[in-house]
Amino acid sequence: MPASRNSAFFRFSGIDALLVALGLLGYACFALLVAPLHPDSAAEYLLTRDEAMERAEAHLVDNGYTVDGLIVSARLQRDDELLADIQHMLGRQEAVKFLSSPVSEPIGAYYWRVQYVDVEDAAENGSRFVSTSPVFTINLSQAGDLLAFNNERGASGDRSRALNDPIVRRAVAHALATNAVSADSIQQQLNAVPDSTLRSRLVFDFSGPAASMSTLLNTEGPARIDSLGMIQLARHLLAQSALSSLSWTLDDSQTARPSGTQRMRIQLRADTPLAGQQVSAELGMSATGVLTHLSATYEPQVTRDTASTTTLTFVRVGVYVVLVVVFIVLFFRRMVARLIDFRSAGIDAVVLGIMFGSIWLLSRQGMFEGLYWPTWALLLLRVVVFSFVGIFTSLFVFILSGVTDSFARDRFPSKIRPLVLLRHGQVHNATVGSSLLRGILIGGLLIGLVTVMLWLFDGAIVRQAEVMVSDAIFRPVVGDLLGGTAISYINALLLCMGFGMIAYGSRGNGWVVVPIVALGAVLLQLSPAGIHMTWEGLAINAAIGLLLGLAFLKWDLFTVLMALFSSTLLWSQKEGLLITGADSWIDGLLAILLLISLVIFAVLGIVAGEETRTVKEYVPEYVTEMAGQERVKRELEIAYQVQASFLPRSMPRISALDLAGMCLPANEVGGDYYDYIELDERYLAVVIGDVSGKGIHASFFMTLVKGILQSAARTSRSPADVLRQLNHLFYINVPSGTFITLIYGVIDIKTGTFTFARAGHNPAILLRANSTDFTFLQPAGMAVGFVDRGLFDSGIKEETVHLAPGDMIVLYTDGFSESMNTKRELYGDERLATKAAHIGCSRSASAMLRMLTEDVYHFIEGMGRADDMTMMVIKRRMDA
Repeated sequence: MPASRNSAFFRFSGIDALLVALGLLGYACFALLVAPLHPDSAAEYLLTRDEAMERAEAHLVDNGYTVDGLIVSARLQRDDELLADIQHMLGRQEAVKFLSSPVSEPIGAYYWRVQYVDVEDAAENGSRFVSTSPVFTINLSQAGDLLAFNNERGASGDRSRALNDPIVRRAVAHALATNAVSADSIQQQLNAVPDSTLRSRLVFDFSGPAASMSTLLNTEGPARIDSLGMIQLARHLLAQSALSSLSWTLDDSQTARPSGTQRMRIQLRADTPLAGQQVSAELGMSATGVLTHLSATYEPQVTRDTASTTTLTFVRVGVYVVLVVVFIVLFFRRMVARLIDFRSAGIDAVVLGIMFGSIWLLSRQGMFEGLYWPTWALLLLRVVVFSFVGIFTSLFVFILSGVTDSFARDRFPSKIRPLVLLRHGQVHNATVGSSLLRGILIGGLLIGLVTVMLWLFDGAIVRQAEVMVSDAIFRPVVGDLLGGTAISYINALLLCMGFGMIAYGSRGNGWVVVPIVALGAVLLQLSPAGIHMTWEGLAINAAIGLLLGLAFLKWDLFTVLMALFSSTLLWSQKEGLLITGADSWIDGLLAILLLISLVIFAVLGIVAGEETRTVKEYVPEYVTEMAGQERVKRELEIAYQVQASFLPRSMPRISALDLAGMCLPANEVGGDYYDYIELDERYLAVVIGDVSGKGIHASFFMTLVKGILQSAARTSRSPADVLRQLNHLFYINVPSGTFITLIYGVIDIKTGTFTFARAGHNPAILLRANSTDFTFLQPAGMAVGFVDRGLFDSGIKEETVHLAPGDMIVLYTDGFSESMNTKRELYGDERLATKAAHIGCSRSASAMLRMLTEDVYHFIEGMGRADDMTMMVIKRRMDA
């Protein structure tokens, strides 16, 4: 392959070699160091999902409950707040060691949550859309021992799921046991006692002596379980749980009769803290030996400062809100200015809307959890949610992409070029390939940087989600791919084009972008590891921001996007990579294979190279429109210059005549033209005309007309002959359909006669010094350029008028007579002539011109001029 083919687009430099080394080192650091640094490495699937449900059912059956007809679900999940507190108390690495040891069994940082729900009877409900209600919730340790139990219906008095107020004789035996009589002996005797007897007589009562077996068998009335019996019963029930390894002290006790059977709840406190946590337990039990409730709470000995985290969370939300508002305002301003590339923004909006909405199609949680609807109804609900989320995301992305693309094209278009090529399907080239490869390598550097900083900053607390990702979404790697792409894109735009553009725009210095992007990363909390906002977390996010800011400054936006995407994608697979026995290991493998595939694709794009003829530069429509507008603007400037060059720079100095003339160009330059041609000392030619068309074309025709007239005027004193020559030459040199109306006349300065011919132009206005009336002078003649010779030559007529001292002639173009006001009324020739007569010949030529112009302006009332306004006033002085 010729070296020149792609050398102009990608050159493997020293910094690229360093980037390859650092990127690979970063991925290696993550692979080798993340396990001892992350709490998830302490989690383990010691039980399968089915085994966890079997253990939970065994606990329920042992306590006399039935689970017939109930729907059961189980999942391994985290106590995210407890994990944060343990990291806070021990340090993260010591926390990982503690959680990996057997002594952590009473700490339910990772636990199985098994829930039994009752489905509403569809026949009773009368609808196919049935609901569920929880019955039992059981938390098991990773090994399957009981951590917590809650009887949802028992708490409210509903006993329908108990076996006729079940009796656990083994537990009752421990409550009645004494030093003299063992629990085993009592249990054998209890087997002979009817359930009804035990159910009706056993109560908690500390006011009298405890019941003995002889009392229970030979007397009637309550059989008391005293405080010692209650403690013995509590110890027996705790011995069946994961909390049995702790030594407990009774804090408080209370009796309650929520459903007719005497029950108690007692508060217990562990004698020694565990992992810096003061452990407390609440145990609920009935006098018949049934465990009705068990829960444990963990209070850190040193309270973790959550105020700063809460404050920064509000700041983060506030920053997002401010950025969104700013982008919305900028979007509408740019849209009004027609500076939005709707096509590109639309592509981004549709793609990311589908991606983000698809996450909800794959979701197992939220509104979809616990719904037992018909399949078609569940599918319809998912489609509705997908549509709503997709539309909302698309709208947001459309605004975000439209604004950032518009600003980037103004300030640093090279920063978005790979993204533009990718957006429009041009993916196999060196530009996209090099940005893709660099982004993945910077992603490795980023994830390695986070890993090393977690090792250095042991106080940094890793934030965890409660639910494992494999239980939150049907296929985690697909959700991470879709959601990661959308979120990385949005964050990259907000970070680089939001904070970066603001910094660049305010200072005009590229290096200012780096610290501002670092600040943005802190405020937006872009760390893929999800670090709590302690000072260590701030430092990690700031380092990430500096790295991304440098990448954006050195390369482009797509590089930053891929860095965020690749690091986030890989970190999201930590469950499958760290948790032993996790089903999501396949998702971690697929994520790694995806990154390798992207690297291969990038290398192939670089090797393929890039040529101008194969990679077309995309130009948005608004840029093309702006170029057209600039071209029109330039043409107008040229036309103005041409028109100005035609007009007299000063009036001829003739003692017998008072002359005034002006041409006021409109917004769109027309073809108005006036001139004085001094033929000799006695004769002065005057001309006023209006070329059809606008802009530079009209200016060109004006050039032609002026040149012909300047030449023809010196060959004949007859205005009609001059116009015949002009018509012939104009007709054969201009395109068909182009014409010019004009008046050409010659003034005999000595005698005051004015001989002129009119070629389809507005009439001349004659004003007499001794009269207050006016006269329209309009000899026959058609516009120049309509026809050649014959008809024009025979139709053009001359007229001669004698100007006495003080008389005036006013010549004008249709810019005066066709001026229109807000009522759509024309000013008209009559109004103009009447106003001129009213002003009278006593005024100077310049005063007449000024007052007529002011009257027209007053008439149009700010409507603006649609055409050039040109006028000439010729007055014979009184002393001529």
